[in-house]
Amino acid sequence: MRTAVRILGTRLWYRHALNVSRAVTRNEFIRKFECFASPDTGYGLNPSLMRAWETGKRYVSEGIVHRVDSQIAGTGYIFAIAALLGPKTMSAPAAGRAVRSLYIAQPDGGRLWVLPRLSGSATSRGEAISYSWDDSASLASRGDFLGLLAILTLLRESAASSDFHRVGQYALDLYATLPSVSSLGWVRPDVDLLLQCIEDMMVGIRWILAHVSVDWDAFRAQMSNPRLWQGTPPWIIGRSFSSVERSSCRPSARPVPLLEDVEPLWPYIRQPAKVGGTTHRSHPFQRMPPLRVLGSVGPPCNPKS
Repeated sequence: MRTAVRILGTRLWYRHALNVSRAVTRNEFIRKFECFASPDTGYGLNPSLMRAWETGKRYVSEGIVHRVDSQIAGTGYIFAIAALLGPKTMSAPAAGRAVRSLYIAQPDGGRLWVLPRLSGSATSRGEAISYSWDDSASLASRGDFLGLLAILTLLRESAASSDFHRVGQYALDLYATLPSVSSLGWVRPDVDLLLQCIEDMMVGIRWILAHVSVDWDAFRAQMSNPRLWQGTPPWIIGRSFSSVERSSCRPSARPVPLLEDVEPLWPYIRQPAKVGGTTHRSHPFQRMPPLRVLGSVGPPCNPKS
């Protein structure tokens, strides 16, 4: 069964693999897998599958993810997003298994993140940087996809253990790093689907107490013109970690599409919710007035210092 999160994982994985492979054409990419050629088709990677991945008609199997990673190192990490953003409850061990290649176990039983810096070519472990397991601020400061995966893992583990104080902090760091991650060339085409899957994950795990209110105009500005900031990122205008604050707020909607030059992947993208009794149509793009709305699904709340 095709699901939005599997399609998202497939498209991000495929575009990243093309990027780091340095292949100029699809055929050049396919030739890298001739060692796996089937006697029936003559291909190690079926061209029709690649077209289906590009259009969102099929999702990739984990077997193919491993096959590609064996020839183009550093690509297998990306598909972990499909597991971490699953809309159902996830146990802490399952969250850790999704990113097992990104950390090491220490003799005292602790864990240490060991994250390579993703670039335009396949990376090696020699280029990796180590981080304390729960140092989500440093992980967010990387501004890259592996930092995002690490923060999602911490969030899912904390949610599984009902540690909502940590869930709230990881939620904040998640939205702190999202503009940088969303601006990556191989992520940007699916920014709407990525944000929607994050919101669906929050609803699926019954994320009751953590809400991050986002100024989407500032979010877009950070994507297009990144600037250094200290303290709370300027696109995060409010956060609440209590059910009292939540109940006093009214629902709103994230603008869809978020970017004028990015066409969302229909039909996986839902139409925007009604705001003030009016449905904001999102196809084709219509420039919408500035909105201050929730980054997560739920009501906006007053900013807090």
